[in-house]
Amino acid sequence: MKEFPIHLITVLHVQWLIFPTIRSGCIFIKDERGLYTDDPKKKRDVKFIPEIRAADLFKKDLDDLIIERPCLEILQNSEVIEKIQIINGLEKGNITKALKGERAGTIIYRQ
Repeated sequence: MKEFPIHLITVLHVQWLIFPTIRSGCIFIKDERGLYTDDPKKKRDVKFIPEIRAADLFKKDLDDLIIERPCLEILQNSEVIEKIQIINGLEKGNITKALKGERAGTIIYRQ
């Protein structure tokens, strides 16, 4: 499987690029590794969250999320989407890993 060209991600300003996958999920390609306890671009003392349930993420009530809360609500209410994976599209190989179902970034589970 080929990697997506980096200029594609740059043109989209590394914002929302969503791929429905065979594994009943979506991949969000961003310019950060995934979900953190706060914005890693603004603060140093943050922790990476490799996986979490949407309900648990809402309970944490974090001030700054890499994903908009309405997307989490859609995930929770969906009958077809089981997870959202957030990856850094600027790191070589991440898109391919995510499309293959391999570990990359953060996975937010519906339940």
